[in-house]
Amino acid sequence: MRILKNIFLFLFLATASVSFAQLTISTEGGEAAMGTNLEVDITANEFNSLSTFQFNVVWDTLVMTFVEVKNVNQDLTSYSLVTNFGLPGDGSIKDGTVSTSWTKFTPPAESLADDARLFTIVLNATGAECATSSFGFENEEAGDENFEEVTVTSTGGDILVSGTDCESGELDCINECEDFPGVILSMPCITAPAGSSICIPITVYNFIDIEALQAGIIWDPSVMEYTGFQNLGFVIDPPNDPNSGFVFNDNDAEMGMIRQFWTDETGSTPQSLPDSSVLYELCFDVIGDDGDMISIEFGNIKIIEKNKWKE
Repeated sequence: MRILKNIFLFLFLATASVSFAQLTISTEGGEAAMGTNLEVDITANEFNSLSTFQFNVVWDTLVMTFVEVKNVNQDLTSYSLVTNFGLPGDGSIKDGTVSTSWTKFTPPAESLADDARLFTIVLNATGAECATSSFGFENEEAGDENFEEVTVTSTGGDILVSGTDCESGELDCINECEDFPGVILSMPCITAPAGSSICIPITVYNFIDIEALQAGIIWDPSVMEYTGFQNLGFVIDPPNDPNSGFVFNDNDAEMGMIRQFWTDETGSTPQSLPDSSVLYELCFDVIGDDGDMISIEFGNIKIIEKNKWKE
């Protein structure tokens, strides 16, 4: 019986000596009015006897853009903005990513108090009102005083552009151009589950005697993948081609951009459409995650009205 007790005691002590060290990094995100800055703290808990760590902070730049990193923790030896960070535009660091890493090669390993702020990321709210994005972490790694791997737990948040009725979960889709006298291209706010396929109608207002139209269309390709167009708003009879003069240049679709062109190929039949008419539909596969929210934007719009040229 004594032998069994000794074996049990040995196993208990051996088990008790195993390290369960871990590191927790977190952020609460936040919200800011359109055009203003948001400061988001990145904090650490259970930062005990560590010799190294690294992680990336990621978000959607269609919602907020990077301004700067500040408040870098001064309690960690040789941890600085100059030597320990990769910022958007630095080499291979892409927009919407801040990378940080730290290593102390000589003992002792270092510890921080719980809720220690590692640094602050400053963002500018450039998206539409109520636009939101996850704000979280990737590629998290850490090592203890022996450079043995430590479990890293991360908790992200959301960043939001303040607006009206954002709690409904939908964008504030008020038509801010309703009094604009020229041609208006518009699209609705749509909610779709991850993995689905959708077609978004592009509607027009003040579309009267139009002879030509071109526009760039931009979106986040990590969330939606372009698949084509359909439901053209008019057919010129007889058409000079099956698409009645519509051309969709999708050479850059993988980067989230297509270019749409239309011209009256007959040279004598400018087109008019009633307000709220569908000019065409753009179709996408939703490849992002549930909860992602993006905006689709028009750019470089040029229009020829009958006997007129407008931009």
